[in-house]
Amino acid sequence: MENINKPIREYSNIELLDQIETAVLRSLKREAREELDARDLTIKERKELEAQYSLFQKNREKRKEEPLTKEEWWSFFILPFFIPTFGHPDEFRDDDFSVSEFERYKGYGFDKKLKQAKELRILGILFWVLLIFIAVLVYKII
Repeated sequence: MENINKPIREYSNIELLDQIETAVLRSLKREAREELDARDLTIKERKELEAQYSLFQKNREKRKEEPLTKEEWWSFFILPFFIPTFGHPDEFRDDDFSVSEFERYKGYGFDKKLKQAKELRILGILFWVLLIFIAVLVYKII
């Protein structure tokens, strides 16, 4: 779970439990446990939290394998030139939609969507290059 620049006291209970369960550093686990303990949850609230966390984990796993929707597919295929290149961002390009979508896919664990979007970008570029090439050939023949 992405909690960049977010103080531990602002974490939700589920985020704290996730930090306790998944953090690599012991200091982060300890901080999260201390914060969760400081919230004085009742036994009933703790059980509800654990049930919610179980659902949270299932949804996280489901997100990893969720494919692009038809609308997302078309936007990445038809508009590939507006999608930033990974590893080589264009400083002069202002493409909020594509940047935000790729950041969302990375941040929330949509692994399959991210992979498909990258592939569709390449296929979209090939499609437009081929279309322009065919149009030039037809124009020269006529």
